[in-house]
Parts: sequence; structure tokens; C-alpha cells
Amino acid sequence: MAIYHPDVVLESPPLGTRSVGEEVKGAIEGWFAFAPDYEVRVDGHGLDGDTLCCWGEISLTPAFTWNGAVPNGNRATVPVFMLFRFRDDRIAYESFHFDVAGVARQCGVDASSLVGAA
Repeated sequence: MAIYHPDVVLESPPLGTRSVGEEVKGAIEGWFAFAPDYEVRVDGHGLDGDTLCCWGEISLTPAFTWNGAVPNGNRATVPVFMLFRFRDDRIAYESFHFDVAGVARQCGVDASSLVGAA
């Protein structure tokens, strides 16, 4: 949490989630419970002042879904785009975009079972 500004906003539109301030800790813990083997590969980035854009690929094996559907145990790899804004040398805003339908397809579940994740 030390990298985040106290007023940080963390959102993932594909999952339908948005966390602010202290809620971010729970969101990050929830993400790593969902995807304990999560990895990101950054293929490129652009920086303009206090704004950083990164793109690449994520890989993860969902441990569960939000509606009880059982993933097939396959590791999923999909494109990712991340947008960061900084304030006081810390992350003040992070928006995390990825192909949730691609993750669902590779893991044998419906995409709606992944939406609303922590």
C-alpha cells in the first residue's frame, strides 16, 4: 500500500469494480485471492507528466468465480492496458483493463461469472 496515495482510486471497468482510499487494500487482496499466480508482462508504455499508460499481457489462473461457476484450472493469457496517474510520487489513480471474456473462455466459464470481482 505504500505505493498508493491515501486518496487513491483503483478501478477495473471490465470487472465493474471501483475502490477508493482504504478500500484499495481489500481490492488488491481480493484480486490476489482470485488470481494467486497473476503475472503481467509490459510490452510498452507512454509517459506524459504525471500520467503513465502501459500495455502488454496478463496471465492468471482463476481460483474461483463470483457466482460459484467452477473454472477448469487452465491458465489464461490476455491483453492488458493500465493507466496510472501520480500525485506526491505515489499512485493516485489506476485503471486496469483486460479481456475478461477471453479469460472466461480460456477458463471454461461464462464472462458474467467474473464480473463484480474484488
